[in-house]
Parts: sequence; C-alpha cells; structure tokens
Amino acid sequence: MQSLLFLLLPVAFLAGWAVGRNDLLKRQTPTLKKLPSNYFEGLHFLLNDQPDKAVDRFIKVLEVDSDTVETHLALGKLFRHKGEVDRAIRVHQNIIARPDLDKEQRVQSLLELAHDYMRAGVLDRAEKLFLRLIEMGEHQEASLQQLIDVYHQEKDWHRAIRMSEKLAAVRNVSMKTPIAHYYCELSEQAWGNGDVSEAEHFLNRAIHTNKNCVRAYILFGHYAYYAGEYKNALRYFLKVTGRKIFYLSEVITMLASCYEKLGKVGEFEAFFADSLQAYPELLTIMLHQGSLSQLTFPAPLQSLIDENLKEHPSVLGVCYLHKSDLFEKLLAQVKEKAIYRCHQCGVVSKKLYWHCPSCKLWDAARPIKRALSELTV
Repeated sequence: MQSLLFLLLPVAFLAGWAVGRNDLLKRQTPTLKKLPSNYFEGLHFLLNDQPDKAVDRFIKVLEVDSDTVETHLALGKLFRHKGEVDRAIRVHQNIIARPDLDKEQRVQSLLELAHDYMRAGVLDRAEKLFLRLIEMGEHQEASLQQLIDVYHQEKDWHRAIRMSEKLAAVRNVSMKTPIAHYYCELSEQAWGNGDVSEAEHFLNRAIHTNKNCVRAYILFGHYAYYAGEYKNALRYFLKVTGRKIFYLSEVITMLASCYEKLGKVGEFEAFFADSLQAYPELLTIMLHQGSLSQLTFPAPLQSLIDENLKEHPSVLGVCYLHKSDLFEKLLAQVKEKAIYRCHQCGVVSKKLYWHCPSCKLWDAARPIKRALSELTV
C-alpha cells in the first residue's frame, strides 16, 4: 500500500495542478470553481487502498487536450517504470484515441505504447507499432533496435538479420558481430532438423559476414567431427585457437581426438605445449570444466602439465596431481561455480553464453581466471 501511495500521489498532484490551471484560465469571476468530483473520488479510492479505481478517476480529471498530453505521457512513463504496465497502456491508449492530436504528439504516444507492449511481453502488438513508426519515418533507430529484440525473443533470425542490416545503415556502424551470430543460430536450427547442407550454408554466411566469428568455426568443427571428417574438424578447431585462444577449453577434447584419429599425437603434444605457454590459465579452466581429466598425456607433456599446476597451485590441482579420491568430489563443487564472466557488465555464468543475458552484448563472455582456493573438502 505504501509503495502505491508514492506512485499515485504524484498523479493526484498532477491532476490537481492541471484542473487548477484550467480553472484559473477559464475563471470569469473571483469565485474559484469547485474541483471535479472525480478528483475527490480518486483521493478517496487512493487512501482506501483501491488504486485501480483511483487511477480511473485521475485520468478522467485530466482530460486529454493539447495542454495535457505531456502530463499524460509523463504519467504513462511513471506507471511503466514502476512496473504498472497495464495502467501505462491504458493511459497511452487514451491519448492515441484523441482525434485532435498533432503529429508529434501522436508519434510520441505510439512510441510510448510500443514500449509498454514490449515491457508487457505483448510482442506482436509492439512489432506492429514499431513497424508503423518506421513507415512514418519516425524514431527509426530506436524502433529498429526494439524490433531486433522482438525477433531475437521470437527466434525469427531472418528478420533479425534484415533489421540489423537496416540499423547498420541508419547508424552507419557495423552490425557484423550480431548478424554472424544470427546466421549461427540458423545453422544450429538446420543442423537440428537434419539439414547438413543448409547448416553449412549458414555458417559460410556467418564467416563471410565476420571472418572472426569463433562460434562459426566451433560449429563447423563439430559438424565435421561428427561426420568423421577429422582433418576438416581439426582445421576449424585450430582457427578457433588462432583467433581467441581462451576458447580453446571449449574444443580441446575434440581437438585432441582429431589429432589421435589422424595419427598425429606428436603434433598435439607440440600444440598443447605451445598453447600452455601462450595461455597459462588454460589448465585452470580445463580443471574447472573437468576436461583435463578426460585426456591422456604422454610423460613429457604430463611433466609440463604437472609443473604448470605446481606454479599455479589450487586445491583441485593438487588433488589432480596426486590422483586423490577427493578430486571427483571437488570437481562436482566446481561445476556449480561460474566459469565465464561478461567483460561488459560482469555477469557470471556456468556455461558459455554467446549473447549475454544481462547486457545483451554478443561475444562478451570470457573465462574467469582464478585459482580454486575457495573450494572446501
């Protein structure tokens, strides 16, 4: 109740101000006109914990005209920001229903109503309004960005691509990173439907759009591996490490298997040693993910791994080195902890998200570099 009072008292103030202002302008005699009954009824409902009825009364007090449109728009925004989306929709619909609005007022009201629908999750109505604004040539950048969000939520990747291309033209900036990921999404859909040719086509489009799209190379590597094309799979996995070595932990198991199946174990040893030297945190991440224990290393390489783990000590690393029975128990703890952090907003996650669920940035996840000393036995 207290929070609703804080929300609706400004409404009462605005209502009283507007009525008082109009009363002052229209006054023909020294005697002030009485406030409309709706105003007092609204206060009554507000104080008696009936906010819905209070809102109705205050909206009636504030008759929509050219002088009060801005007040209504502010009121609708207030409701939306407070999470009262249904009320925001009612306010903005009430404005749009007026036939005497000028173009600027109507455009702003349509934009606010579209944002209301987005907040409410009514994506089809939001989509129609944003498309209408684009056709009117108004708020194109904001509308395109919102439409991309709509199509992302609906997994309509073709339309997301088209809107991203239009947004790139309007902003005069590159949108190659998200567009490449949309092609990857289409590729995964096609692969799931058993259409290998289509899946590969979309990955080629992704790489054509952004040659540094690591996700596309990872997917190409997976497709080739499961098709038994180990040479091609290895080629794609090496492209991953050549561009962003910190994603090596995502492909190391398959990559090692490719070397083994191709009879190139010696080349894998050299590759792993070079990677470990270039990216010492690799073993910590592999311990985190449990992938290190899945691989078998020859004695010289195992010695290098042991040396690295001793230089970067951790509870899990010690258990791994000594083949302790505690290793599996600690590994279970590790898998409950975050492995990746978004470099933009800092949100952490247990798995790799190409699209940050918090700040919505693509390609923002990075492995968390840390010793696992916080583990308990």
